[in-house]
Amino acid sequence: MKQLFTSLLTGLLFCVISIPSSFANSEEEANDNNEANIFELWDILSLNHYISKDAYSRAFEKINGQAPTSTSKLIAIIDFSKPSSKERMVLIDLEKQQLIYHNLVSHGKGSGDLEAIKFSNIPNSHQSSLGLYRVGEHYIGKHGPSRRLDGLERKINDKARERAIVIHAADYASPSFVEQHGRLGRSFGCPAVPQEGYQEFIKSLEEGSLLFIYHPSYGKK
Repeated sequence: MKQLFTSLLTGLLFCVISIPSSFANSEEEANDNNEANIFELWDILSLNHYISKDAYSRAFEKINGQAPTSTSKLIAIIDFSKPSSKERMVLIDLEKQQLIYHNLVSHGKGSGDLEAIKFSNIPNSHQSSLGLYRVGEHYIGKHGPSRRLDGLERKINDKARERAIVIHAADYASPSFVEQHGRLGRSFGCPAVPQEGYQEFIKSLEEGSLLFIYHPSYGKK
């Protein structure tokens, strides 16, 4: 990878690097060390139980390439290559090298039933949108405490705020719903998560955190 997390990981990701990049013989060697330690963190946190390695890798690649302005130590990743009956969302604290949260997450009802297969940035499509987001302000809405999302990718998710795509809790995003229906209920495009454990999660998910939503079709025309 290139220079990882130009803003986000400055002083954060280097806490997991065993060989400081200042001792590397070249920028390329430093980047190789950074990439190796990103995947070391993958192993440490046993993220394979929740998201694919490709989802994890693409998240860091996108953040590296996009270089968003963020000082948050947190990154959330949703892997829509997995069915909604499986846990497919994680929240990682890069500074503490901790997996703060992992859980089920709903996709939009226009995206599919058990699996999300279609994605859109169009208002009223009721489909999920892929790509990189910045977590916005906290507010109290019809679903209770929620976080607004700002899509950072033009024509892919940049209408998220216009579409009122937010992170919220919902009764239909619960293990009991899966037991009854074989899948989660679906949203109008929002990543909805279970009520259980939600209050702690939404408090941890600070403004300025980054969210990456993945599917194998991401970036393909």
